[in-house]
Amino acid sequence: MFIIKEQKASFEQIKEITILSHSSQYGIDFLYRHIHSQHHRLVVPYAIGALYNHPLEGLLLDTLGGALSFLVSRMTARTAVTFFCFAVIKTVDDHSGLWLPDNIFHLFFQNNTAYHDVHHQLQGLK
Repeated sequence: MFIIKEQKASFEQIKEITILSHSSQYGIDFLYRHIHSQHHRLVVPYAIGALYNHPLEGLLLDTLGGALSFLVSRMTARTAVTFFCFAVIKTVDDHSGLWLPDNIFHLFFQNNTAYHDVHHQLQGLK
């Protein structure tokens, strides 16, 4: 029981760190202009472009962020593989541009395909 509570707290910390690090790229003009704007060159998102980003963003958020979340939460290897596969599939789905019927991601998450289509438009959300 203690381990479950501990992992839940770790996942909450990971979520907060992820939100803070990603939103800081929009709130700090320098980071957006020089780092995250490369990802937004894709005006019409497509699945393979989901992971198209600046090398520094890929290293800090994707690679080190994944390693940190694995270490902090003390996931088992099986849980980590499941978690990271889910994260990549969700990211690719968000950027696919396809609104498929009965897509389970659209039921549970607000930042879905429709959100990302608007988000990546030139006049969309920053």
